[in-house]
Amino acid sequence: MSGSDAPFFTLRGVIEGFYGPFYSASQRQGLIRFLGEHGFNLYIYAPKNDRCHRDDWRKPYSGEDMAAFAETIAVAGEARLTFCYALSPSAGLHLADAGEFAAITTKLHAFYQIGARAFGLLMDDVTPRLISAEDARRYASPAAAQADLCNRVYAWLQELDPACPLFVCPTDYAGRAPFPETLHTFGALLHPAIELFYTGPDVCSSEITVADVDAFAAATGRPPVIWDNYPVNDLAMAPELHLGPLRGRETTLYAHTRGYVANLMLQPVASQIPLQTTGEYLRAPQMYEPSAAWDRALYTTAGPSSHAALRRFAETSLFSALYPDPPEPLATLVTATLASLRRGEQAAESSAVHTLNGYLATLTQDCQSLRSDLEDELLRIEIRPWLDALEAWLALGRQTLAVLSAGLAGWPAASGAGALGELRRAALAQPCRTGGSVLLPLADYALAAAVSGRDFGTERRAEALPEEEAISTEPPTTS
Repeated sequence: MSGSDAPFFTLRGVIEGFYGPFYSASQRQGLIRFLGEHGFNLYIYAPKNDRCHRDDWRKPYSGEDMAAFAETIAVAGEARLTFCYALSPSAGLHLADAGEFAAITTKLHAFYQIGARAFGLLMDDVTPRLISAEDARRYASPAAAQADLCNRVYAWLQELDPACPLFVCPTDYAGRAPFPETLHTFGALLHPAIELFYTGPDVCSSEITVADVDAFAAATGRPPVIWDNYPVNDLAMAPELHLGPLRGRETTLYAHTRGYVANLMLQPVASQIPLQTTGEYLRAPQMYEPSAAWDRALYTTAGPSSHAALRRFAETSLFSALYPDPPEPLATLVTATLASLRRGEQAAESSAVHTLNGYLATLTQDCQSLRSDLEDELLRIEIRPWLDALEAWLALGRQTLAVLSAGLAGWPAASGAGALGELRRAALAQPCRTGGSVLLPLADYALAAAVSGRDFGTERRAEALPEEEAISTEPPTTS
């Protein structure tokens, strides 16, 4: 492994370890060059939807694929990153079978021949079981069988090249003490030099503390390598765009772990925004300040002309385990507007309505500006679905305020309540999740007023207009 230029995390990596469409060779190479510029030193290849990595793991890659891997490994070397090829032999694995072991080592050796100098075995997201009579005779438990396989692969790798590390993701890779007995067994039987991944107390952890990693180390007999499932956005998180800065990681983790890798988003260019902040944390965690690091990352990404627009857009694209709260400042403005209306203020004269209206106009202009002026064309393409979604919510918000400000008797026909309902349906139909959804309670307030037939400036009927409620961070339903 290449050395550290700082006395903190010596292993600073990323893992392409998500479910869903994986990167092209050119996308991966571009990201590796970026990582080299920002202090990372490890790239782990492990996309779940690469069938030769997981579902058809015994199948060799084509010559064309291997040539692309060789080029990528060369790019990693130029960027001073170690390229790690990880295999997930989860489909129908007979752990005691010599032919299965040969299939694993043959796959790994092919990557060694083209320059890979780190390797992984991933046993995450599987149901551990002994599927053959030979396995059942040889091993006391699935954990014992998995440990034996990893030890044999490690011994083979040591004979091939003692400088090559082996990273393993155990089946029990998250949680808090007391950990399952299977993890204790696995750790006790595993060679102490094999690196083990740990995602923290949860699969996607809002916080990772020294106490968490020390407990995992006690259970497994070694400090873990943190596999941080941020900023990844696969599976149920695919509608989200995780652009916020890294936070919630204790500053002294470096002294209690063997290293750190961040699981990437499905969008390789957009991933670079949170990764810049991650890089700052890894190089100097005790100096790390998320907000300042984030502003630097956004400025570096967008440049001076689009920095402010990208920041306001990014503030609406934070929903994740790290950022469960409603997006600011939009949520605060919506809450203030609803409070103003419930006090009986005329919408046309309300300063809260005026302020929110101005902010919606600014966000609308930001979306248009990012579509046309953001210099990074690849980033424009990646964020376009979230721009579409945000614009749909902004259209709903602007129409809501227009209807509220009309404040006339008979307003449903005169002031666009029908259009408001159509815009509400269009916003709810958006496949991407965005902070613009905090506008929904305001739109529903206006539509409830339409049902009551009351002017917006008069005291509302309690049975007709909704009571005050907290702005939700949950995805809105279509009911």
